[in-house]
Amino acid sequence: MIARSIWQTALLMSLASGAAWATWRWHPQRPELYLVSERAGPGEITLQDALALEKSKGVIWLDARPRAEFNKGHIPGAQLLNVYEWDELMFPFMQLLDEKGTGQTLIIYCDAQKCAASRELQEKLNELPLGELDIRVLHGGWPAWKAAQKK
Repeated sequence: MIARSIWQTALLMSLASGAAWATWRWHPQRPELYLVSERAGPGEITLQDALALEKSKGVIWLDARPRAEFNKGHIPGAQLLNVYEWDELMFPFMQLLDEKGTGQTLIIYCDAQKCAASRELQEKLNELPLGELDIRVLHGGWPAWKAAQKK
């Protein structure tokens, strides 16, 4: 009797999980899981907060992906700055900082939610004497930006 109850419970749970997955998978307005499953961690900023900050005082977007990926598409106005081409890209970046002045917020993004290139670039920039800069990593990265543009 107990074994039958356990089997029936497992069957019902499997059917309910399958129905939930199917609904999420084919629903036309489904949210991306990385946008709802985790909150922004230390040193990160959500896309919603980043866009609000951009609108209120402006931000500098930094794309930490390789040049080929940047050329395929990037956030409008983003500056390419990655660790792969650090020496070549640092001078244009410093010129941009001189034009914008101090007190800027830099938002770094790359290809994935947990992309190591963004963190590596953030650490490298934090080591430099750049003045009063708020350097954040975009939670969800480029995929979060693309998903938000589809809505």
